Amino acid sequence: MALGLRATGRDGEYEIEGLGRVIRISEWRIGDVYDTIQSDATLTAGVDYDLFLNLTNKTRIHTNLRQQSKLPAKNELIITRIGAHIAQAYANTVAAASDVLKMSHATLLTFKLGERLVAEGPIFTFQSGYGMTGFANETGIDVITTGTASAAAAPELLVPQPVTPEDELNGTFSVPNNSWLNGGSLMPTIIARVCLYCFLHGFLTKPVSS
Repeated sequence: MALGLRATGRDGEYEIEGLGRVIRISEWRIGDVYDTIQSDATLTAGVDYDLFLNLTNKTRIHTNLRQQSKLPAKNELIITRIGAHIAQAYANTVAAASDVLKMSHATLLTFKLGERLVAEGPIFTFQSGYGMTGFANETGIDVITTGTASAAAAPELLVPQPVTPEDELNGTFSVPNNSWLNGGSLMPTIIARVCLYCFLHGFLTKPVSS
């Protein structure tokens, strides 16, 4: 007797006809959960920019979350690496090369699941694999290396981190006060606001639609 699958009406759930058994089918892919913040034009010592919280009016260019701090219901993620990236352009603004360099070395990324610390460090240590390299010959335009332009070369977490819809994504870009430095400015000054991305890369799964 040939067995068939009958949709139950619940995402990813099917009944094996003739046996009365219910199975769940999930769809897996490799991808990212990501969000973006925009800095102030004048950096304040110790300022924090929270990720995964302010989603108002953001398009999928800047985030693919629709609920703050949470994955969509029934979706799961296994994080294999965490990446940071500074946008070299947004809308009609082209980031100055000096701003990209300054922010690369002045910004701290902290990522937690709930209150559990997963990773922390200067953002140049969080290679996203989506870096940009090259050159430009247009007047007033710079293209500088912003990371390893190879996903295979980006460092991965030693222990992959599973995330469920119940887990809270808690990320922060911050610019600490450099009061310990002798000479020079304690805080960087930038020409214009910059956009900083955070990528949570790994294996994404969701139920197959019935």
